[in-house]
Amino acid sequence: GLVVETCYAMTDASGRFVGSGAAALTGGIAFSFQIFGDFAGYSSMAIGISLLFGIRLRQNFRMPFFAIDFREFWRRWHISLSTWLRDYLYIPLGGNRRGPVRTRINLMITMILGGLWHGAAGTFLAWGLIHGLLLSGTRNLDGWRKVVGAFTAMRILSISFTFLAVTFCFMIFRAPSLAFAKDMWVAIFTSFDPGPATRDVTRLAKFALFHITPLLAVQLI
Repeated sequence: GLVVETCYAMTDASGRFVGSGAAALTGGIAFSFQIFGDFAGYSSMAIGISLLFGIRLRQNFRMPFFAIDFREFWRRWHISLSTWLRDYLYIPLGGNRRGPVRTRINLMITMILGGLWHGAAGTFLAWGLIHGLLLSGTRNLDGWRKVVGAFTAMRILSISFTFLAVTFCFMIFRAPSLAFAKDMWVAIFTSFDPGPATRDVTRLAKFALFHITPLLAVQLI
């Protein structure tokens, strides 16, 4: 959280992001794990407290950052929410029963409404829209999944790409505006070098990694 707040506070007087691409990516990755820690944390507490009363709840997060594509990500991330979206939006809209074009339209509508469920803001709308596009565009990739399953290097590459894409989406989710998120994206691809602030950004990255590493280790165990 401290890393995220510091990186997102790199603004000018008008509130636009002016940090380096390295700072933007550091803040983005830190936020991916912050929101995972928040959501998976309170889910785990609810599951544990329920067990004390003899009530067994389903697992809500299943190592989502190890997903090889966006379809698998949504089968691992916030399962109670993704299941609700499937059962009460996607399936009533027709699901995948009305052909490939309608299936993709249904996915888009479901994810856009899922974005707006978080709040009536352009950032949430864009977050849902992009996830809808990613899910629609990667829906029929069974051949790719077989290749990824057969080669460890391809699996690592696919996991890394999916995580970065999810992180870029979360950068929009966290940003105060679409323009702010755009500035962060542009910085990553055009001015990644932090220059004089290299030491500060490196310190932030190390601090984030110090907390992320044990979180991943616990998940793997």
